[in-house]
Parts: sequence; structure tokens; C-alpha cells
Amino acid sequence: MKKMGKGRINLSQAFILMEVLAGLFLLGLLGLVGLSILTSSYSHFNRIRLLTEMNYLAESVYERMSSQDPYCKELLDELSYRDELIYLDLDGEVLDKYEVRILKVREEDKLMEVSIIIKYLDGEGEGLDVEFKGSILKEEGLYHY
Repeated sequence: MKKMGKGRINLSQAFILMEVLAGLFLLGLLGLVGLSILTSSYSHFNRIRLLTEMNYLAESVYERMSSQDPYCKELLDELSYRDELIYLDLDGEVLDKYEVRILKVREEDKLMEVSIIIKYLDGEGEGLDVEFKGSILKEEGLYHY
């Protein structure tokens, strides 16, 4: 075996160094791609969670309006005069996060078609709206015809 001079690197040691550097590069690249996928997934998960929460809120408002409790009877009576209302009978936390608008789509003798629009007020979900449409049966003598 040949002796190498001081400061010289053996050819097999150079290949090992190159393999280690290439492995570290590939590991870093995989880590970067994995981190990117995780961040994107988290962002999409947040958006889906918000949309699900907004759908639930819209359905809850519709069900409450259909049950015609005293607040909703008053609200529906006012909606027969106006085309749009803001629903305010919500928890403070929900009111800070969402705006709930009720639009009268069409009114007939026994039915009132409404559209409930939930708008997200925070900045992270810009342009996030949910619309829920339904018909509410009028009780006799409750609303102005």
C-alpha cells in the first residue's frame, strides 16, 4: 500500500465524503418537501374546519327560525317588511367571529323563502362565505301578507 503525503486525501475517503454530502442534501430536500406538505395540509384543514363551523351555524339559525320562538317570530315579522336583516341573537364569541345575514328571497301566502349568509370576519379566512337556503312555514296571523 502506498503511503500518502501529509494533507492528501485518499480516493476512497473522497467518495465517502461525497456520499455523505449527497445524503445530507437529499435528506434536507425531503425535509423541506415534507414541511411544505404539512403546512399546506394544516392550512386546508383550518379552512375546512371554518366552513364546517359556518355550515353548522347557518343550519342552527335556520332550525331556530323554523321553530318560531319569540325572538324569531319577531324577526320573521320584521323580515316580511324588509328584504335583509342581521341576526344578532348569538354568543358574543360567535358574533365577534361571524356575521349572520338573513335575506328574504320570496314570500308567499304560507311560505317565506330565506337565504342565510354566514360571513367570516377574521382576516385568515378572507372571502369565506356560506349560504344556506330554506323555506319557513308561516303560522296563521303571524306575518303581514
